[in-house]
Amino acid sequence: MATQETSEEGPGSDIFELDPAYLKASNLNLNFDFHMMAEEMEEEYRKIRKQLQRGFNSTMRSEAKRLKTFLSTPPDNFNSTWAPSEMATNGFYHTGVKTAIQCFCCGLVLLARSFRRSPHESHKKYSPHCEFILGKEVGNIPKFEVRVQNPENSPSEVTKGYKEVEKRLDSFTGWPFYVGEVQPALLADAGFFFTGIKDTVQCFACAGSLGNWEEGDDPWKEHAKWFPKCEFLQQKKSSDEIKEYIQNYCGFVGVTSLSCAIFSFEPVGASEPNLNIYEEEGLRMESFETWPQEAHADPTTLAKFGFFYTGEKDIVQCFSCGGRLVNWEETDDPWTEHAKVFPQQPYIKHILKTSFDVTKQKQNPGAWKDLILTNQSFEITLALFLHCPFIVVAFDEHEELQKKLRGAYDDIKFRKMFSFGNSSQFAIDLKLLFGDLSITSKNINNLPLQLLVLPEVFETFHSITVLEGEAGSGKTALLRKTAILWASGCCPIVSRFKFVFYLSLSCRERDQSLAELICNQVVGLKGLLTEDSLKNICQQLTNEVLFLLDDYDEMNAAPRVIQDLILKNYLNKHCLVIAVRTNRVGEIRQYASAILSIEEFPLTSTLFLLRKLFSQNAAFLERVLVQLSSDSTMHSILKTPLFAVALAKYWTQSPNGSMTIDTIILKAYVLYSSLKYPQKSDHFKTVLSACGELALQGLFKSCFEFSKEDLSEVGVNGDDALWFGLLSKFTAQRLWPLYKFFHLSFQEFLAGLRMSELLGSDVQEDVEKGLQYLQQINTFVKITGRYQYVLRYACSSPVKAVLKIISHLLSLLSGKESCEWCSENDAYLQQASALQLMQQQLAIAYFSLYPKQYHIQFTEILLKLATELAYQSDMVSACAPMLLQFLSGKELYLDLFDSDKKFIHRFFLDYPESLYLPSRFKKIIFGKEEHSDLSIPETSYSKLGVPVVNKEHASAFKHMNDFIQKRNEHVDLCNSVRGLYLRHLPDPLIAPFLQRKYHKKVPHLTFKAVCVHSFPPQDLQNLTALFSAFDHIKLNLHHCGSLIESIKPAIEQNLGSFRICSISSTDLSAVEENLLLSLSSLESLKVKGKMLIPETLFVNLDKYAFLKELIVDLCDAQFIFDIIPEDFKNLHKIEKLLIYNVQFKSSCPRLVEFIQNFQNLSVFHLKNSDFSALGALMEALSSCKMLTEIQLTGLPFGDEDLFSLAAALPNLTGLKVLDLERLNFINKEASEALNSLVNLEELSLTIGEGISHKSKLIVQQCSHFPNLRKLELNECLNDEALLEIAKIADDGGFQNLEFLLLRTNHNITEEAWRNFFQILSNMPKLHKVDFFRIFTHQIKCQAATVKSFVQCVSRLPSLSIISMIGWLFDEEDLKMFDIMKKHHPQSNRLELTWKWTWPVSPIINE
Repeated sequence: MATQETSEEGPGSDIFELDPAYLKASNLNLNFDFHMMAEEMEEEYRKIRKQLQRGFNSTMRSEAKRLKTFLSTPPDNFNSTWAPSEMATNGFYHTGVKTAIQCFCCGLVLLARSFRRSPHESHKKYSPHCEFILGKEVGNIPKFEVRVQNPENSPSEVTKGYKEVEKRLDSFTGWPFYVGEVQPALLADAGFFFTGIKDTVQCFACAGSLGNWEEGDDPWKEHAKWFPKCEFLQQKKSSDEIKEYIQNYCGFVGVTSLSCAIFSFEPVGASEPNLNIYEEEGLRMESFETWPQEAHADPTTLAKFGFFYTGEKDIVQCFSCGGRLVNWEETDDPWTEHAKVFPQQPYIKHILKTSFDVTKQKQNPGAWKDLILTNQSFEITLALFLHCPFIVVAFDEHEELQKKLRGAYDDIKFRKMFSFGNSSQFAIDLKLLFGDLSITSKNINNLPLQLLVLPEVFETFHSITVLEGEAGSGKTALLRKTAILWASGCCPIVSRFKFVFYLSLSCRERDQSLAELICNQVVGLKGLLTEDSLKNICQQLTNEVLFLLDDYDEMNAAPRVIQDLILKNYLNKHCLVIAVRTNRVGEIRQYASAILSIEEFPLTSTLFLLRKLFSQNAAFLERVLVQLSSDSTMHSILKTPLFAVALAKYWTQSPNGSMTIDTIILKAYVLYSSLKYPQKSDHFKTVLSACGELALQGLFKSCFEFSKEDLSEVGVNGDDALWFGLLSKFTAQRLWPLYKFFHLSFQEFLAGLRMSELLGSDVQEDVEKGLQYLQQINTFVKITGRYQYVLRYACSSPVKAVLKIISHLLSLLSGKESCEWCSENDAYLQQASALQLMQQQLAIAYFSLYPKQYHIQFTEILLKLATELAYQSDMVSACAPMLLQFLSGKELYLDLFDSDKKFIHRFFLDYPESLYLPSRFKKIIFGKEEHSDLSIPETSYSKLGVPVVNKEHASAFKHMNDFIQKRNEHVDLCNSVRGLYLRHLPDPLIAPFLQRKYHKKVPHLTFKAVCVHSFPPQDLQNLTALFSAFDHIKLNLHHCGSLIESIKPAIEQNLGSFRICSISSTDLSAVEENLLLSLSSLESLKVKGKMLIPETLFVNLDKYAFLKELIVDLCDAQFIFDIIPEDFKNLHKIEKLLIYNVQFKSSCPRLVEFIQNFQNLSVFHLKNSDFSALGALMEALSSCKMLTEIQLTGLPFGDEDLFSLAAALPNLTGLKVLDLERLNFINKEASEALNSLVNLEELSLTIGEGISHKSKLIVQQCSHFPNLRKLELNECLNDEALLEIAKIADDGGFQNLEFLLLRTNHNITEEAWRNFFQILSNMPKLHKVDFFRIFTHQIKCQAATVKSFVQCVSRLPSLSIISMIGWLFDEEDLKMFDIMKKHHPQSNRLELTWKWTWPVSPIINE
């Protein structure tokens, strides 16, 4: 007898569920340290185990209750092959904490789901001493068990001993611990005494026995429900009380112990049989369809002796023992080889026994018959002795009929589901294998009530139960499973029915009698069941006859006896379960006492079935799981049972197929559907093509439901399409029927087939029609959305269409439409998962800010898709010229070579010349980042004080801590993932470069490292090889202390290849500085960020003879130009000189001298410095005739310096960019020097009385700059100047302006802004506006101002970024903006930023 577990630790406190070697083997594409990943996950598992209460959980003794806990779990753990039913059977329930399941008996907690081990095997492995799993009595209640038990004593024996309540109470000595919550005193008071067996009690008066007690059970209520005629009960309780007990009882309507046959149940905790799809010899034979012709063994003989083909070489595998044999020779005998290599395996023994028995039968047929009878008698006797679940208790008068029915339902022909007719040997035996269904109960208004588990479904069977579901959802399987369970005798919850009649109502004569219907479908009943005997049974057995009516269509189409059965059931009181398609449920619903709806097939059930069917082919399931992890479309496809069956069927014939799983499924479904009707194959093709046209038109119109007129328009015959399983039909709550494809992926697949058919046609009209469809798939959103599946399916075979599709894809990058983002109006695009839509929105927002990155990203997406389609269709050689041309001049990330499907990697290996076509390859590696430092922003903001706002505008301020917390959480997440990276440079990334032609160097590489401080030896070796493959290398290091020294060997072997070097926030050692000085071919050097000044580097700058760019941006760097050598001025190739945050003191003349010698200088920036010799600087700059860009910001210039600037500007006629931000123009005349800059593209001016006074004139001057793209006027505008901008634009000026930045112009009134918004228009290219205000000068917008602003935005078609921080909007204002946004051309990426992120909370005025 088990005792209650009290240990806090319990079993499994130190178990390890994850196998790093397996994780690595099943995720070969991931560059992760799986040992570290497993350790981190196991640590999390240990924490969860500690927080869960350990020990025996009496509330979870019921298997049905345990099963119920899985209904509330997050749906579809995509990598779980454990079905809820098998977890519950093996003692587990879901704890509600992530994926944790726990044994009710030993307390074992598991969080991982191994598909190589079943729940039973895992339970035994991690808790071998669990008394439940050892089969001991611990109070487990099997899911199909009932409360009523077999009486242990005869009524006369009972009456004698337990009439007194004290005697009954005394009997409860030894009452099991697991039912301690059920008080013996209450049981004794209700007339029960303890039998001493499990938790079974028996009434002293009526001898009724009850067991399986649980917390909350009422003994009187149970007594009244199951034994309402008990004299003792009737003495103690009134008839009204008894009636109320019965009416309030949940389930088992109309059932009492008198009508409930009792059976023993199979031992608890037993593992399910190890199934294998290849037990069928026919399926083993089908697996040899791809058997190599040169192989020596005969497939027929191999299949006969237990082998199926693995799809590799001539390797075969035994379905039973898993043994594999290879290298067959002509003289090999499969039987001998099998027996010799695997002599102890069960199948060999079975063959030997069968051969022996057949021989005996031939020698003595009579003895054989006797032997059978003897064996049967022995088995029956043994079963009786062991309480075998297969013993049938039946009334004598109906025993023969019951026997025949049970035999019919146990027959293999009934048990097996042949989803594709006789075209296949493949079928699922419902007796051995049944996946969990998702079943919901509904009310009469068709609204869902609750999810049910199978035992609850069986409990609801009363009067008329309607079971609705789509075609292929599992209705037939459930009805047949019910009949099979009844026939087995091991399901007490169903065995309450004396007779179960399963009837298929399809294609039946309407005038047959009920007995004829039954006899025609159940073999062996003719002559045994007559109409009179059936009538007699039905009259005698009220509520004890179950009719399972399958394939119900509508009342008028059903046989008349079935109509009568339904219409008169209120009199007959039988139990009818009617399976009907969802579209037909409306008519039958009015007769139903209960409505059950089969929902989408759970993904876990599909994986469970596949694991059971292919127990000998773990590699197959691994492949499914890997694709599931990266393709969310697969999730929904595998939730369709027919698709899952098609996949399993295909895999038996092509175990080594190379297509993607979704393509396999859809192709297989179409193929096997056509094989169901071989005599109509041509007609099937015609209907398939017409349905493809319907599907294609539907997708581009976002139409998923079709009328008869829609079908007629494309030539689809609705009845034919329904017959072939290509369409489904529904009429619920509609006047006219509608048709649809029963899965979106199926519509996409047929659309793809049709597109392929059109594009590959020899008829020009068809080709043009196909191109019209194809050319509509023309944007980033469509290519990354669901339209890609149409293209994938169109290219699933080697056809002419593939070339046209890939040519179209590769041309999209140059199309203007490709960057259009609108998708809300395309209902088809919205069919993607929520995660995909969110990722797409984030990508759109990111690309709108960084257009160049969009170009690179879209390039990679197109390249990935095009190469995948080329290889999948086996058309790569024909597509290669187009792919090579596309690669020319593109920037590519090396990570493309290590992407999931590796088609690009394969292409570059197959075509080595492709390496020399891209303009640049890039590789970025990341280490662990640090959290943000807020000290500087807080100091800056504190000078402005604390903002004060009214309550309705409090949302305008977001606390900076929230932002920082989210950012730090993001950093932590990224760091945790990056910490799992095993390699910075895995081998697949550099493999193509090791096989380049003639060892010729590839042109350009950008190598960037962020927060990386060392390189492992393997990575260093690959980095050396990578650097040696390139002619020009750009090295970019950010927060990478010691990294240069770590990769020193890779740099030293390729010194002449480094042309650009950027060092940011990275302290350099003396060794590293000297190493950088040896980069003799360096053309660009950038040193920036918080770091120690690399003095050795600056002292020797003149060593870089080829230097063209120098960028210095160091925090408060002192005297750098004092240590730069004099010969630096001789570097005449300098084109770009950018100096930020550098203090000069007395070294200003040195900078001037350098510039005078840089005659090729085109870009010069001087920012945030104490530089004071502006006159000399401007004179030097005036001599630089190549100068196109000047930025002078944050400098201490006076009036005399500004006059020098104004005097120099007319000499800089080639200037395109002029940034004078934060220069204080006091003198008015100095503000009039812009007229000569006719080539100006970007202008930034700022504070000062001179600018403010002349601001209108400056705006007018800007109108004469035809190429002006950016205009920035900060702290200098007045009302008049602001309106001048709007007027000029309205008159046709600023046609090329993309950025209008008018920050901190606090002198402008709200009225002026309102007038500005009312006038501003006719700026077709304006992309960004910024009207920022400090909160000390914030504007609380009036309704008229907001209305003018919203209307203004609606007139600017390219506008996508609006910054109005410092403007206060309320809910009505934002609602007005959002309404406009929906109709704006940039609706998908139009963003209004108006909230402050502030280090302190604002003061709220109540």
